Amino acid sequence: MESKEIQKRELTPAQKMVSGFNGFLERYKGQIGRAAPKNFDPDRLCRVVLSMYRSTPDLMKCSHESLMGGVLMCAQMGLEPGPLGEAYLVPFNNTKKGIKEAQFILGYKGMMKLARRSGEISSIYGHAVYENDFFRFVYGMNEELSHIPWHSLDRPASEPGAFRGAYVIVKFKNGEVLPWFLPKAEIERHRERSKAKDSTFWRDNYEKMAIKTVVRDMQPWLPMTVEDQRTVQSFDGAVKTQIADDMTDVPSENDAYEDAEITDGPSDAVAKPSFKDRLKAAKPTEPSAPEPPPLEKAFTDAQNLVLALPPKYLAKARGLTNVSTPIGNLTDDDCSKLLDAAEGLSHAAAQTEEEEDDRF
Repeated sequence: MESKEIQKRELTPAQKMVSGFNGFLERYKGQIGRAAPKNFDPDRLCRVVLSMYRSTPDLMKCSHESLMGGVLMCAQMGLEPGPLGEAYLVPFNNTKKGIKEAQFILGYKGMMKLARRSGEISSIYGHAVYENDFFRFVYGMNEELSHIPWHSLDRPASEPGAFRGAYVIVKFKNGEVLPWFLPKAEIERHRERSKAKDSTFWRDNYEKMAIKTVVRDMQPWLPMTVEDQRTVQSFDGAVKTQIADDMTDVPSENDAYEDAEITDGPSDAVAKPSFKDRLKAAKPTEPSAPEPPPLEKAFTDAQNLVLALPPKYLAKARGLTNVSTPIGNLTDDDCSKLLDAAEGLSHAAAQTEEEEDDRF
């Protein structure tokens, strides 16, 4: 008995913190299990998080409430934080409170995993592009993406050179292929509107975050469920310190960046409506005074016609017309251009012997 008391007194401060956090996880293990989808092991999640906590001194400085919020967000999305690259818990300085809190960062592999869950995708992958690579990307009727890394050229370069951008290629089970590229300047614009823009994760894992940004940008054209779209919007970059059965109902501690995150397709400076906003816009709404913000008002008849276009036709129509304005901000003239281009694409497809009736 005396030896146990001596052993207990000899625990280091770090060991005491690990022991205390382990007890905290145990108390909430039932909550974690209820939040997780089927075939997701909450016990493994707790072991992984405890290992991260033990090996990351800055995480040990974070509040237990924010760490638990991050764990529950991982559980609800069915993603494992850490080396797999699906999600991360990153120390975040809350200057208002004067403490460290754990920030949930969605990894690019986590975004890809969410897209694969639909069962419609056979493969999805992405790469960074550098200055000394051979790279060619062409929009239009016959989209083309060719990439030869600097080290695989006929005359290999001695180094990759500066970062130019990143791309993702999605192959669907029906044979369709969707390539998507963002140059560095566009990636930086997305980063500036992100809740995690100042995170050390961008500094230490820039290429991975760039690829994730590409996946986020093409999200409207990916077969993700409404629920997954909602959790991505709510969780990525968030710091949450409250506990709930549905963590999307919990506000983020870093709400100063909440409304600035771009989650939809290409945009110059204005974020496109989220998938939830689109669902709202599809229902008849009555005008109110004062007029609600642009992203909350109903779309015009012309905009709704564009919204109803098959995603592939809309993507190609945008490429042909150079109209990249978010649907909620399209003028009637922009809508007319997109609809005419999409109609032309439809006629061309109908005249092609290789047309697949169910392609869209």
